[in-house]
Amino acid sequence: MSYSVDFAQLYPIVALVCATFERLRITYLICGSVATYLHGHRARQTHDVDLLADLKPGHVSRLSAAFSEQFLNADIQTINEALDLANLWRAGGQTVNLPSINLTYRPVQTLHADIFLPIGASRSIEWRWEREQFKNRVRERGLDNRQIWIASVEDTIIAKMRWYTRGHGASDQQWSDLQTLLQKHRQQLNRRYLDYWASELGLTALWDAVWRGQRPLPPGEEPEQLSLF
Repeated sequence: MSYSVDFAQLYPIVALVCATFERLRITYLICGSVATYLHGHRARQTHDVDLLADLKPGHVSRLSAAFSEQFLNADIQTINEALDLANLWRAGGQTVNLPSINLTYRPVQTLHADIFLPIGASRSIEWRWEREQFKNRVRERGLDNRQIWIASVEDTIIAKMRWYTRGHGASDQQWSDLQTLLQKHRQQLNRRYLDYWASELGLTALWDAVWRGQRPLPPGEEPEQLSLF
């Protein structure tokens, strides 16, 4: 079941998770739909906040203790299982789902924080882009006026293209997010950075289509292009 909520309802979770990471000195950034919202897509609604966090084994017990009161699925075993799965990916294995910790907010259990873990093997393309995301993250003010780390608009666009590709081009929401971000930031984007990482990550054809505003045909669709500008 899908739920859409106003960002103000979700923000207490955003603030809680970010404050915890900063207190424990865990490098993180907000990505996904919340980053899209903070980059100007104010009509965007979601029931979860996605984060990328450079979580280490030494963080596990303190993170579990910090989260367990407010979240389900914050026990030590669940966090360690996610770390083990991330290690499997870095060793060349893959699973259906990306390694993540899905925290369910106890007071409102339709709301979640999904914490994704780095999966790139050392010096791989994936590893390099993960490092770039942390390097390029930007500080933004949340609804409580506190500053939080979010993915850059360029990295948000790249991540959205990857999710769009993983969904076989069928997601209207991902395409809408891409077009909205492009419309709002087109003149300020680092096009060289986007061109480079689109090439490295095998997204060049999709990036060209996004830039033109001409949506590639999802499987089984009628032959018409969908454009927002």
